[in-house]
Amino acid sequence: MGEDENWLHHDHVAFEASLEDCREAVEAEDWTDAKRLFSELVSDLKLHMRIGEEALYPTYEQVMGTAEEFRQSGLRRSPLAAYSRSAP
Repeated sequence: MGEDENWLHHDHVAFEASLEDCREAVEAEDWTDAKRLFSELVSDLKLHMRIGEEALYPTYEQVMGTAEEFRQSGLRRSPLAAYSRSAP
């Protein structure tokens, strides 16, 4: 999967750009634009976090187990190795 196909990478790059836009608006003392940009960034971050909590992390835990299970196992598992074992 290339970086342009990876939604996590895409979101993080977009967040950095949005934060830079917000910073530039603050430096220009354009408070209306700064407030709008910051509000959009917060909204996008909340959606990103919700996707992670509702879809990504549960799927990861199905394949890898919980963090506590991982610590208790004492093993160093590769996510790809665990996925390939669970794939049909």
